[in-house]
Amino acid sequence: MKNTEVHAVLFDMDGTLVDTEQHTAKAVQALLDEHDMGPMAIDPSVLYGITWDAVAERVLRAHPGLSHIDVTSAIQAKCSAIIDRDGLVLVPGADEYFSSLEGRQLRGLYTSNVRVEVDRLVATFPVFAELDGIITGEDVSRSKPDPEGFVLLASILGVAPECCVVFEDSVAGLTAAKLAGMQAIAVAHRCSDEDALRRIADRVVVNFEDVDRPLP
Repeated sequence: MKNTEVHAVLFDMDGTLVDTEQHTAKAVQALLDEHDMGPMAIDPSVLYGITWDAVAERVLRAHPGLSHIDVTSAIQAKCSAIIDRDGLVLVPGADEYFSSLEGRQLRGLYTSNVRVEVDRLVATFPVFAELDGIITGEDVSRSKPDPEGFVLLASILGVAPECCVVFEDSVAGLTAAKLAGMQAIAVAHRCSDEDALRRIADRVVVNFEDVDRPLP
């Protein structure tokens, strides 16, 4: 990690704070099953950390037979239904670590998901109502790995990018953070290729129980 003083800690949501990234793959497969299209023809990890539109674009490239439907809405609806059924589960230590930053660093969230899913997070785990700034996929024109969302969030918080530390679980998210000029910590909770994270991140942790508190 750099020696730059940290003024803000920024979090991704799915796969970083909440253990939901695997739901995306389940939702895509459920859609394919509904249309009798067989198993998913892409690595599920390429769907992590990006907007629903970007997910749909990648799914359509691999399964053009879905072009007659609104794939974005269909996948989003199926993922939401899975979460309705199974509930939200935090990545270990996420709430305690978030609380430990109070009064030390500003806390922001940039998720490629939609605002209603952030509202669900806050309703389920009220500790996250203390976020100082939120950016969703609905607020940006370019999905991760583009740095637009992180740059916008830093601006809202009034913090220079180099004074931000980002927690992310995906290659796309970590790349976005680094392109924004921020420090990046990879959360490898469900990662099947930790080496890919290490090539980008300044540090890799298993989950938030593996993080020193507080950050320098």
